[in-house]
Formats: sequence, structure tokens, C-alpha cells
Amino acid sequence: FEIKCTKIIVITGSGVTASVVAELTGIRESYLPQTNQNNYQYIYGCTDESASNYDSNANANNGSCTYAYTLGADPDALFHFDGNSNESCSSGVVSATETGTITHSSSTGAVTGSTGYVTFAGNVADYITITSGNGDNAADPLSLDSAFTIDFWFQVPTDATNQIIFCPDSWNGSTGGGLTLIRFGSAGMMGNHKWDIVQNGPNDHLIFDDNVQIAANTWYHIAVTRTAAGLYKMFQDGVLLTNSVGTNPLGSIETINFPAGGMQMGAEPTVMGMGGAATNIFSIDEFRITKGTAIDFASEGKPTQPYTCS
Repeated sequence: FEIKCTKIIVITGSGVTASVVAELTGIRESYLPQTNQNNYQYIYGCTDESASNYDSNANANNGSCTYAYTLGADPDALFHFDGNSNESCSSGVVSATETGTITHSSSTGAVTGSTGYVTFAGNVADYITITSGNGDNAADPLSLDSAFTIDFWFQVPTDATNQIIFCPDSWNGSTGGGLTLIRFGSAGMMGNHKWDIVQNGPNDHLIFDDNVQIAANTWYHIAVTRTAAGLYKMFQDGVLLTNSVGTNPLGSIETINFPAGGMQMGAEPTVMGMGGAATNIFSIDEFRITKGTAIDFASEGKPTQPYTCS
């Protein structure tokens, strides 16, 4: 008997790796005609101009097109932390400055395809500051004037201490400004195993929690979102967390402008009033700011690969 392969269907998309696409494409192309009845030569490749691997020389699509992985929207700022603190998306609008000694790991990060991450060791003098040269306007990723999403991968050696993930530089504790995210561990001032969002000042707090301790040395995908109507949500590994304390939305929609000093990661400003309770020993990978949309990670799921910019 004889078996003939009459059709090979290849499904491509954001979840298919380039190596798999290449392998399947090679198998399939051995069955594709090289010329038509008029002896017209086919040149196979990706003919979709919106694809990452568009081939301007191709005249026949072979189904190999791949597309930028954004999960919800194109980022306004993106830091892979793959051995450095370079920004990947906003063409110089946003930049990161390292102060002191920052530990960059070249090991595999939170997801397959990540080639590094950054670790903060709890030293007040060692931190990263993210600033924008655009000022407080619609083009500034640090001016959060409507809906937005801030998401990243997070890891701690223990969930028994408190971590200030990010906050405004030189927050004076009274006039506020910017956005702050704190992880309270089992020694938490606000209770055990909770997240605290602080918007524009010390009195606008929202507590999110599932009262479950984060496992040590394990990557978790964390996301803070706000809708255009001002409603905050938090997701941990794609699971919507409970808003247990605070009025949500926080009054009318507010524009969150970080001060000129920008957003700070890894060090507690001495005026934040944490009483020395923040250890700030944690790791971060794939830090992203997306304006204009509140991504629903409960339906989208947590990311499966590093983000890209279209």
C-alpha cells in the first residue's frame, strides 16, 4: 500500500516558537509547487508586511509569518533586564539609570526566551531610576492619564518581609505623586501576604490579597491595571486578586504624574515612613508599562514569553 501526504496544515502565532515554525515550514515546502503552469517561479516566504519576518522578495506566502508578542497591547515602555537596564520600545523617551551596584543575572529569566533579570539586594544606595524626557503629556509613559497596565515578573527569597517594588523618587509622604506598589509579607505592616497600591499620595490606598504566601525563589507574574473609569485590579499569575481594603475606584479618575525624579525600583526613600520595615530584596524581569488599556489577565492568561514591540 502507499500513503500520500496531500495537505499539511501549519498553525502559526504568538505561541509557536521560531524553531518550530522553521521546522514545519521546511517539511511543508517540500510539497509546495516551485512553478505554476506558466513556469512562473514561486519565491516562498512571509508576505505579510505587518509580520516580524516579512520577506520583501517573496511572492508566495508559506505560512511562516511570526508576529510581535504583546499580549493585549503594544508597550509604551519595556525593560527586559537581560544583562542591562536598556529600554526596548519607546525610542529613547524613557530611560533607566542605575545607582550603586545592581546585580544583573545572565541566567534564564521568568519565561522561556528571557536571558536575564535584575536583583535588588536591599541596599538603600543600590537602585534603578526610570525617567522620561517627554514631560507630563500623552506621549509620556510615566504620565498615566487614563487606563493603563503595569506588569512584570517578581521573585523573592522569602515572603516574610516587605518589598517596595516601585515608587516615585523622593516621595515626601504628604503631597504624594506617582504610583507606589508594595508587597507586604508575613511581617507586613498592613497584614500578611498583601499588595498595596498607593495613588498620588499616602491616603489613597488599595489593598489586594489572597492571603497566600508567595513561594520562595519562584517567579510570579504580577499586574496592576486601571480602567478609564478609575477601577483598579490586580492579577497574580493571571488570577484576579481580592480588593479587601479601600474604596475602588479611588474617587474621580486622576492623572498620575511621577515627579521629575521619575520612578524608582529597589530602594526605600527614607521619607516614605516605612520605619525601616522594607527589606527590598527581590528580582524583577520583563517590566512593562502600557497606556490606554487595562489588560484582563484573567482571560488573557499570564505571558508565556518575553514581550516585544511592534
